[in-house]
Amino acid sequence: MNSTKVTVLNGIEEVTHRLLLSTLFTAGPVILLGSFGNICVIVLFIRKKGLRTTSISLTVALMFFSLNFVGCAYPVQCLLDLFFFTSQPWCYLIGSILPTASVQVTVCLFVLTVERYIAIVHPFMAGNLFTTKRVTLIAAFIALYSYSFSYGIGALVWIGKGELWRQTRRCNWLFVTPSKNLILATMLHWMILIPIMVILFAHLFITVRRHIRSISSVQPATSQAPSQPVLSSPTNSRNENTRSNNHSALRISETLRRRTNRRMLREAKSALRLFFVFVIYICNWVPFTIFVVTGVLSEENVSPMQYVILHTFVYSAGAVAPYIYGFGNRRIFREIKVMILPRSCTTLADDSGNTVHFISTRTTRQDTREIDED
Repeated sequence: MNSTKVTVLNGIEEVTHRLLLSTLFTAGPVILLGSFGNICVIVLFIRKKGLRTTSISLTVALMFFSLNFVGCAYPVQCLLDLFFFTSQPWCYLIGSILPTASVQVTVCLFVLTVERYIAIVHPFMAGNLFTTKRVTLIAAFIALYSYSFSYGIGALVWIGKGELWRQTRRCNWLFVTPSKNLILATMLHWMILIPIMVILFAHLFITVRRHIRSISSVQPATSQAPSQPVLSSPTNSRNENTRSNNHSALRISETLRRRTNRRMLREAKSALRLFFVFVIYICNWVPFTIFVVTGVLSEENVSPMQYVILHTFVYSAGAVAPYIYGFGNRRIFREIKVMILPRSCTTLADDSGNTVHFISTRTTRQDTREIDED
């Protein structure tokens, strides 16, 4: 009996050592990169008042929820994978973090999609519907709802049903909630919101394409009359003034057309980046949820190493949002570069004839812009 027990303990120690190395090389970069990107955007939003627009406020809300996902939930999940937590109270408290982060990001992506849709399709309604106060209330409601949902329903399906994993006494989200009620309730958010977001994105891109084509098709009329020598007279002088005013109006209309075209392109790029984040989250989460619901992850042939790799794939979605949707915004990227590398920014600015003060305060004067510079 003693030799068998020693053999089992040695096997567990060897498995734990391999898991520790694999976790450091897989989870470490994801946690560091994801936390760095999300924290940079959040700190910049707090420091720069000129960036506190409604659109960027919703972006920062997504960064905050992504930080909770990759910076809080994932390290705790790694501790579960490495058998640091085995008692059932810890399993309950920690096991509800994943559905909490899932609901937070899903609902926040839906709100961002609606905001982008209204800003492009109904631009005159965006300022009235999405104010800074309302954005703050929306973010607070998402956080309160997600925690109440996960820990409330999690407690109902967990009490008296906790289960430990083989000889290693491992606990994870699957065995903390062996009932599929919480899993199906989490999927219900996706099944309701994802089709709506797909429809909104499709109509949004169709609208942008139609607007850009209509704007590009409008060509200002130009004077094609041949130049002839005209005698100087009061009538000719008035005609010259009229022609000059017409040319000025044509130049103004051409400038307005180009600005409108650039604005629509910027809005389309912003929506496209949000769509990329949406697709990455879906591709990372849906397979994991299907495996859980179908019972594939509960099979005895699933090794702890496979759990570590699968969790890395799932949680890496939280490291994507700040670099695609956050740093993709030129205002945010420029200010982050000034904040992190002020000396290099000064050198580059001096070479081009500008100064860092001009770069850092330029966005502050653009606070009243209707759209973000992407």
